[in-house]
Amino acid sequence: MTKSVISVDLGASSGRVFVVAVEGEHLRLEPVSRFVNGGIWLQGHLLWNVLSLYGSVVEGLAVAQRIESERGVQSVSVGIDSWAVDYGLIDREGRLKGFPFHHRDPRTIDVAAATLQRVGEWELYCRNGVTAHSFNTIFQLQEDLAQHRIADGDRALLVPDLLAYFLTNEMTWETTNASTTQLMGLSGTWDDEVFSEAMLPRSLVGDPSLAGERIGEVCAPEALNLGVAASMLVTSVASHDTASAVLAVPASTERFAYISSGTWSLIGLELAGPVISREGMRAGFTNERGIDGTVRYLRNVMGFWLLQQVLAESALGSTPLEVSELSQASESVPQFSYVVDAEDPLLLGQGDMRGRLARLSRETCGRTPERLEEFARCIFDSLALAYRRNLHLLRTLTDRGIDVVHIVGGGANNDLLCQLTADACELPVLAGPVEAAALGNGLVQLRSLGLGPQDRWEMRNLVRHSMSLREYLPTPGCEAAWQEAEVLIEARRRLER
Repeated sequence: MTKSVISVDLGASSGRVFVVAVEGEHLRLEPVSRFVNGGIWLQGHLLWNVLSLYGSVVEGLAVAQRIESERGVQSVSVGIDSWAVDYGLIDREGRLKGFPFHHRDPRTIDVAAATLQRVGEWELYCRNGVTAHSFNTIFQLQEDLAQHRIADGDRALLVPDLLAYFLTNEMTWETTNASTTQLMGLSGTWDDEVFSEAMLPRSLVGDPSLAGERIGEVCAPEALNLGVAASMLVTSVASHDTASAVLAVPASTERFAYISSGTWSLIGLELAGPVISREGMRAGFTNERGIDGTVRYLRNVMGFWLLQQVLAESALGSTPLEVSELSQASESVPQFSYVVDAEDPLLLGQGDMRGRLARLSRETCGRTPERLEEFARCIFDSLALAYRRNLHLLRTLTDRGIDVVHIVGGGANNDLLCQLTADACELPVLAGPVEAAALGNGLVQLRSLGLGPQDRWEMRNLVRHSMSLREYLPTPGCEAAWQEAEVLIEARRRLER
């Protein structure tokens, strides 16, 4: 009987369930279900409705297995990937202790500042290579401890491991996601000294696991009642969605940079080991674990979050626009009419995104966007400028040559942003696949089961020959305009300092 695997890919704004299989010399990637995800405000805090999310995952599994069975294919495994740092607390009886907090909830700002002042940001960076964002797991756990939310015997499970626990009743701590917590050392094992310095119970976590390891079989009654087979294996994958996406980058050479483009933009390199430098720390570059012992040396840059917020605010009381419509309309707006620093902390929070963008544009270039297409063009130009700055930093910090930029994720569908990125970076851009995280998730499962390529470069070759990709070449003669826009951003940064 032909076999397939099920890939559950969860983003901050949506979730997706896919079937992945090797058929001949190509991959089959088939969408099964999509559902909305996002934070909910409750009693003054932004939380994840993880129970609703779990229900959507279980329904997707049942549908995927039924569809495959009807065509004579056996789905034998499921893997789950998601965003980083957020977690659920499980008490000593094995029960979930409330909804997990959302990383955009501002509750950890004070505790992060106090910890870094006491421990030292550079000292912490030397131990784990991770940028000290105030929303990192280490600070969230400290806040939970201070607010007496953590009791003896509690365990903390990052979101993919939490959902796998619901399905199997087995607890795991997969390395690619665990490495984002700031509690894991550069070797890929938990750092007991950091737990001690942060005054956190080491018992919150168990032994880390590697992508490809078996977690257990589905035993959750709610899944079995919907028809999910009890023989369905849950496999640990590269559970940080960016780690899965990087695995599915269709690169043919090591001299590539990637931009995993979605709600966030993750721009980085795949390296053999970590890069620890004060310059890298100050620039916000982080060392996260990748597949097969690699390191994802990357920086979080704003992404479609900016446009999503603008669209959400504009849709109140009217018919919502699609990103593709607005992107097409923005092409008529002259380049650099409006520009902002897409990495400005002012853009992190929720609410009045248009007002914040307008203020930054006025302070940067003296002009204020008013129409929706003007806001969109401001966002696209500014994101491409941020990619340009960070690509230059990557070259400087790693001394790595870069021949091509791969854009994967939802941004690979945006022609304007892809062309602007090629122009800004003065490099060819290869866009696709859109569902890279789901593909990387599935490829790890297939390898673990002996149903697909064993080498990650063979995996990438399979992706390259299976998926539709688009190439964008730099437009000749546009470098001066990008340099002028960069000068405006740097001038405002100096004023801020």
